[in-house]
Amino acid sequence: MSKIIFLNGCASAGKTTLAKAIQYCSEEPYLFVGIDALFSALPKKLVGFSEKNEKEGFRYVVNPETGVLTEMRVSPYAGKVFSCLPKVIKLLADNGLNIIFDECNFHYELVENYKIFFSNHKFFSIGVKCDLETMEEREKLRSNRVIGMAKIFHQSAKNFRYPYDLIVDTANNSPFTNAKKVLNFVEDSFS
Repeated sequence: MSKIIFLNGCASAGKTTLAKAIQYCSEEPYLFVGIDALFSALPKKLVGFSEKNEKEGFRYVVNPETGVLTEMRVSPYAGKVFSCLPKVIKLLADNGLNIIFDECNFHYELVENYKIFFSNHKFFSIGVKCDLETMEEREKLRSNRVIGMAKIFHQSAKNFRYPYDLIVDTANNSPFTNAKKVLNFVEDSFS
């Protein structure tokens, strides 16, 4: 039975940093398969700001008056790519590998279905929380972020009342503190 640690939170909440800290702190090996890996696997020409991107891939919609990102639209093709993430995770876990994966998923039914989909394994849902101000600072420092993503996801996340197994705060705790908290929780579940 493999261990699957699901990190769910906003863009720039610190999921990738936490995943890497868990890998570093854990005595057991964990593969990290992030949503960013699938996003970056899309051909670059399918990601951008034009209407063509919306039809074929992934489009950022910006308010022309304010220059602020207002939404992100996913084409059927890009949606199909993203829907493969749980299947990839399951394949890896079914082959005896421990996995960490992350998403920005604020659809209750989809997250709840992971419990069923991964029922042959030990599945841990971890909410990765961070205040908006810190996320906005982080997204400005990262070259691979469109300014405004954190705010869009924060709007979705603030009404998402999912009963995670554990919630960590990346604004007030270091990545290693949170990683140890997650790993202790995972180990305690086996006691």
